[in-house]
Amino acid sequence: PVGVPWKARITFTLSKAVKNFRIGLGMKTTSGIYIRVTWGPSQDLEPGTYQAEISDDTTIFVAGFYLLNISLMSFEKAFQFVDDAATIELTDRGHDVDEDRILHTTGGSLILTPMDIVITKLT
Repeated sequence: PVGVPWKARITFTLSKAVKNFRIGLGMKTTSGIYIRVTWGPSQDLEPGTYQAEISDDTTIFVAGFYLLNISLMSFEKAFQFVDDAATIELTDRGHDVDEDRILHTTGGSLILTPMDIVITKLT
């Protein structure tokens, strides 16, 4: 529901070491308009399987469907990009959401706040 925290977990495998690695997540409307883009901190990763957990507990959007894009980058250049990797649906606001956090708009809004990203090596 709108106003309720959510998170995405993305598992990926690197076959070789990657310097200055970053993962990015883009969120757009079903008509293709980006409303949110975030990326993790740059770090050097060794070969292996990782899981990135991207959490968002501060952003409020209007109810509807949204598409997620995933980008794996090195030195700010994407070496893997998955367009429309997932679809999420935000339903009308949750019952236990603080009314002060709800922003009522016509047609949507853009809120620029970073989402938290934590990358963990699995193997």
